[in-house]
Amino acid sequence: MSNSLAIRFAGLLILISTSSFMYADSIIYELLTKPDFLEQAALNRTSLAFAALLEFINCAAVIGMSILIYPTIRQYSERVAIGYVSGRLIEGATLITGAVTLMTLIAMGKQIIDNPDVSSEYLI
Repeated sequence: MSNSLAIRFAGLLILISTSSFMYADSIIYELLTKPDFLEQAALNRTSLAFAALLEFINCAAVIGMSILIYPTIRQYSERVAIGYVSGRLIEGATLITGAVTLMTLIAMGKQIIDNPDVSSEYLI
């Protein structure tokens, strides 16, 4: 693959990454800033599951972009190229952690709704 084609694909992945993160963040912020966010998480589990899917897409785009840009950056400095890929891998791991946390909140909210005797302090 030529460098110019790789850079164009990386640009597309930047757009995908940014748009998926912004949309997922708007869904998450709207639901999880409410005082009863665990109940809201269970009631809006489809929206949160979609937000988690967008986070996974964001993670794949971030890592893919770093892999595509690596050969171009390596031409100038291999240390910088490795540092860039490493930083993006750490970012991807953080995004995956956030997506898994969303799925956990959905399960916790479902337990609260299914068992009214259980308080949210018990689950935390």
